[in-house]
Amino acid sequence: MTPFRIAFLCLLGLGAFSTASADPSPPMMKLRVDATDVSAHLLHVKVTLPASPGPMTLLYPKWIPGEHGPTGPVIDVAGLHVTAGGRELAWRRDPRELFAFGLEVPRGAREIEVAFDQILPFQGGRRFPLSTPDLATLEWNRVVFYPAHVSPESLRVEATLRVPDGWSHGSALATARAGKGSITFRPVPLTELIDSPVLMGRHLRTIRLASDLDVPHYIHIAADDPENLEVSPDLIESWERLLREARALFGARHYREYHFLLALTDQLPYGGLEHHESSANRMSSRGLLDRNAKLRNASLLPHELSHSWCGKFRRPKGVASKPYLEPMETSLLWAYEGLDDYLAWVLTARSGLMTFEESV
Repeated sequence: MTPFRIAFLCLLGLGAFSTASADPSPPMMKLRVDATDVSAHLLHVKVTLPASPGPMTLLYPKWIPGEHGPTGPVIDVAGLHVTAGGRELAWRRDPRELFAFGLEVPRGAREIEVAFDQILPFQGGRRFPLSTPDLATLEWNRVVFYPAHVSPESLRVEATLRVPDGWSHGSALATARAGKGSITFRPVPLTELIDSPVLMGRHLRTIRLASDLDVPHYIHIAADDPENLEVSPDLIESWERLLREARALFGARHYREYHFLLALTDQLPYGGLEHHESSANRMSSRGLLDRNAKLRNASLLPHELSHSWCGKFRRPKGVASKPYLEPMETSLLWAYEGLDDYLAWVLTARSGLMTFEESV
């Protein structure tokens, strides 16, 4: 074992990626997201949850992994209705924990339905926008309520997404079935769903990378303008080298597949968010074509890919808190983010996205 790997394990081997419960018959939640109005910054949501008669508390995700804070956008939930057997149920927001909602399940009910709209951020608003008229990123934590008495790791979710006409999608989630404009994903634990965003767009291209590796790797690219989807063979070769260099650096892989999700637009801010088997990334509209833009963006994909090991597979103690209501203790973010940023620059140079001189 190299000195680097020893140091890496010493720093980060304090928390592990959560896996699904061994319960042979875990509870199942059904989630339906209608994104046909996403260009107007609206998602229409229906959540069907198993329930038993009596008091019940619904939770909305508060502490969001990767964002390292209580950033769940409950303020953007609109028109919340809870029903059982077609009967409207009264609910009350907890006056101290504003991400918790109490209600009474009536006698004879075995499930409830939660319906609401999620208002997506837009340009000029108080938070970063997630959509344009031609593309959008779906963050599942925005569109779920879950029962407080069920662990998010053991609650399985069958999610169905309806996209606008003519749009395609990319995600690490496996598809169970698909129809015209509708995709139903294979059921996964709620924690895995929230960790697996979806990129959708009118102009979307998917490229398989490094097919010689033992598991699939993809990059899904959505752009406001289809001409910006052109990718040079040299850039594809650098992305493939990035994957091979990451495998050489870390010595193993822990994911079943890996998916880069990349939005090319001038209407959304530059940035990225890490996930276990994917990453959601944003660059300027000509971020893959303009030389200066490519240099500015060079370390973004290496940074988010490195987080799959440094922060997702292994994460500092405290950051691996119980999802999604327990506060994160973030004193070791210097390792989570600082070490990862160093690793990203190493991989940026080794992959050829920058020269060694440009990366120092």
